[in-house]
Amino acid sequence: MRVGVDASFLDDTYKGGKEQVLLNLVRGFVHHGYASHLVVFGSQKSKHKFEAISNEILFISYPVLDNPNFRLLFKVIYFRTFILPREVDKNAVDILLMNISYTGFTRFSIPTIVMPHDIQFKYNPSQYTKIQLLRDTFCYYWDFRLRDHILAVSNFDKEQIIMHYPQFSEKVKKIYNPVIAGKNSSCNHGLSYDFPYIFANNLAYPHKNADTLIEAFNKILDQTNCHLVISGHFHVENQNTKNLIIKLQTNHRLHLLGHLSDKDFQSILIGSMLYVNPSSFEGFGMSAVEAMLSSVPCLLANNSAVFEITLGRAAYYKPSNNPCVLADSLIDCLKNAPTDAYLELTRQLMFSHYDYRVIANQYLDFFRRIL
Repeated sequence: MRVGVDASFLDDTYKGGKEQVLLNLVRGFVHHGYASHLVVFGSQKSKHKFEAISNEILFISYPVLDNPNFRLLFKVIYFRTFILPREVDKNAVDILLMNISYTGFTRFSIPTIVMPHDIQFKYNPSQYTKIQLLRDTFCYYWDFRLRDHILAVSNFDKEQIIMHYPQFSEKVKKIYNPVIAGKNSSCNHGLSYDFPYIFANNLAYPHKNADTLIEAFNKILDQTNCHLVISGHFHVENQNTKNLIIKLQTNHRLHLLGHLSDKDFQSILIGSMLYVNPSSFEGFGMSAVEAMLSSVPCLLANNSAVFEITLGRAAYYKPSNNPCVLADSLIDCLKNAPTDAYLELTRQLMFSHYDYRVIANQYLDFFRRIL
């Protein structure tokens, strides 16, 4: 079985959770002996990401994806519509995985699978502009119509897709995201701090509620000696929150780290007192699973797929955008940390559900069934 992987959305920058899911999945395929059976189609700028996993993977690059004169979305749709269909035939690919939406406007001669990750524009339309809603409504409809199978990343995600696109319900299959995480000795050499801290990651969009977290943390400054450490992209809208950020950074209680290497991320995660995610929407929520796999206590906004994915093993609060409720929950979690035994059992449960090798095997079984 020769598996095609569409990586046309990747370049030399980090594309967030969708990139991590794809790379974790490829690592899982390689673990199961499929390196020489993988054909990855993408940009020359992303080739090194797959070479770092295995030099047995066949990576084919296309100049159109590196053209700086066109927006990424246009390049990807053009590539998937006019170039990729003939390339999968040319390279004798048996099945094609498309790990992101906007899959183009043509059918392929082989089974194709789209993995939209979520349809938040349907669940939470207020977070989108009218143009974004029109674009996603149009493109996702054609994704689901033209692709042979639709992979949902949670039961919540599957239910949302079926509710909004009932005509494609027979195409929908749920497989959870693959996660690589856990304590290991190499993390001792990563970035670390000698003070206690609360950790959050990738609060890049309005629905991630970075403003709520900053306001909540400011409310508890006198009740804890913890700092707040945030990695990944970071976005706030409120000017008062921006002023709070300046104040907290001046007082050295807030640390904005930007994108971290895998080693530094894992080191910072493991060293934290508490991982917190105030997001109002998660189709899966990978960082929380990574925290639980590292035996780190979690406080999460309870909505969308969060409770399902974390198996009810975290602390939760609602509503997600209420800084007073979040502040109280932060203090409660810091004062009433779960036992080591509870965290270890949680780690084992997360491993059995989401380990990248387990999930990759589920993908391979699915591929065999539909061929």
